[in-house]
Amino acid sequence: ILFSLNEVETRIRFEELVGRLRIGANLSAGTVLVHPVLQEFQKNHPDTRIELLVTRASVLEEKLNENELDFCLMELSGRENDFVAEPFYEDRIVLVGRPDSPYAARENLRLRDMEKESFLLREKGAGVRDQFDHLVLAHKLEIHPAWESSSTTCLVNGVFAGFGIAVLPYLLVKKYLDAGTLSELPVQDAKLGRVLNIVHHKNKLLTRPAQDFIQVVRNRYGMA
Repeated sequence: ILFSLNEVETRIRFEELVGRLRIGANLSAGTVLVHPVLQEFQKNHPDTRIELLVTRASVLEEKLNENELDFCLMELSGRENDFVAEPFYEDRIVLVGRPDSPYAARENLRLRDMEKESFLLREKGAGVRDQFDHLVLAHKLEIHPAWESSSTTCLVNGVFAGFGIAVLPYLLVKKYLDAGTLSELPVQDAKLGRVLNIVHHKNKLLTRPAQDFIQVVRNRYGMA
């Protein structure tokens, strides 16, 4: 035990000395939120080397368990017993279609009304997909994806081309909604909120650079 403790202390001192951070982010955080944090952090830590992995939540959880990442910016899947999570950003999941979609201006739209439509979805293991699958199961519907992709651009382009309806984080489609090139479909019984968290393993000892980075995230996005 003493040997293991000495090894841990040595490793922590080494990480602080070399200034290396291994950060994970899900697609939403990695695409939109992490860049300004990195820029601000590196103004005060120019010698710290950042290694960033952007992928789906299930992969990030595995990496945290295997100590291949120091911490992540992500949503949790519900298997978080081994993790410490601090919420930092609220988002929601939206169904989007073309502006000329017959559903765009429809009142009292329900998910069941769209059961036979073609859905363009994230791959299994993505937090957005997991939430949507749970919603479909709760409504006892049979919705089968026409497309599955880890790429938001792929799914959005599929909507543009008329191949179906996409289910994506608002954070990633906001620019299209603001520009009017996509429309949010007003599904009354498909309100899905999501929270992004700063997540690390409960046994992980965070180095000073890691703590400083997390503080920048709190300062910029911290939820009241």
